[in-house]
Amino acid sequence: MPFVSTAAHAAMFTMMLIYAAAIINVFIPDTGARYPNQLKEPTKLIGDFSECFVMLWKDKLAQIALWVTTLLWGAAVTLQLLVLKWANANLGLSLSKAAVLQGITGVGIALGTAAASAWIALRQSLKVCCRWAC
Repeated sequence: MPFVSTAAHAAMFTMMLIYAAAIINVFIPDTGARYPNQLKEPTKLIGDFSECFVMLWKDKLAQIALWVTTLLWGAAVTLQLLVLKWANANLGLSLSKAAVLQGITGVGIALGTAAASAWIALRQSLKVCCRWAC
């Protein structure tokens, strides 16, 4: 493929394919459900959100999913910043070249997350959960 000649082009092409895959959403059938605009009553919306938030955190399996998601995003952001700094300090890469490495790291995190969700069911996640988080 002539348009994928460098690692940066390959990373951008991969991301383009991932975003293009979102077109699948067009084929989700319309369920016919229609909801009123809740932004007209923001206090009711906040109350409803608070109620759902508390209910979600009371469910043990939901707690695991929320903890794992929170830890994943925290680790991803931290790793991105560390990769930028490490690439500059240890590899002597400029910011733009380090950003390519950061992008590839992000793709790796996304693929790892997808693989983990395919290999470990939510009910099995109790077995891999750290004792301090459960």
